[in-house]
Amino acid sequence: MPSTTRAHECAICRRSFLAGETVRLFRDHPSRAAVKVCELCPATAEARGWLPAEKTGRRLRMPADPARLELAERRDALVERLTVQLETVEEELEQARGVREEAEAARTALAAAHSEIERLTTRLTTARSELETALAARRQDAEEKMQLKAALSAVEDGSRPAAPIDGSELDRVLRAREREGDEVELMGIAARAFNRSPHAERVREMAARQGRPKVSLGVVGVALPRRVLVTFTYGDERKPFVVTLDLVARTASVARAAADEQAPLSELPGRWSPEGGLELAD
Repeated sequence: MPSTTRAHECAICRRSFLAGETVRLFRDHPSRAAVKVCELCPATAEARGWLPAEKTGRRLRMPADPARLELAERRDALVERLTVQLETVEEELEQARGVREEAEAARTALAAAHSEIERLTTRLTTARSELETALAARRQDAEEKMQLKAALSAVEDGSRPAAPIDGSELDRVLRAREREGDEVELMGIAARAFNRSPHAERVREMAARQGRPKVSLGVVGVALPRRVLVTFTYGDERKPFVVTLDLVARTASVARAAADEQAPLSELPGRWSPEGGLELAD
């Protein structure tokens, strides 16, 4: 093998170089190691697949002085060793760059995680506050229901409540619940609430384009808050709205009815006019 050839011998025939003899330089194909060949063995070297220096555009002529050949061999070995070390350093540098990029990505992800934690913490605080408010309102509602139940029981028994906490407020609640039980009055209140809503203006615009619609009103279900379905019909086109009423809380809201909105058990006719808006028919 070329690696076992001494510096003053031919890598093919193992003959020692003569003083002043021209030496040819080849590269071993598998290892790319530099080897020296005498002038008698170039053909054998090429047959082995060694690459002569002429193929690279260089023709190396070296004196056959063993000392100088030894120095040249050491130089070549040093160059090869330094080349390998350089490649190793480049690979380590590339790995270090990859590690740095991963560290920067991890730092960015950590900052995003901290931001998300802060957002969730704020959301949790808000949700806790809303929950406490809702629980307080529920407790107050439960207390009012207990008072109302006691008052209703007393009325049914023909006696007055033993110790009302607030008689005037309780009377107001009782009157409101009584009015909510009157469907005709509920529909009248719903009509007035609708006329105060932005939806009334849209109905007015459609009536100006398509003529006065047919109107019907009906109370949906018996649950609280009470719901009144108001339907405007323009030919084959229906425009339903729901008016939600809570006479105890003195609130009213108007919204477009959902496609699966429950139909009222009974309906009363209404009428629409640009001047008076929505009204119950006489």
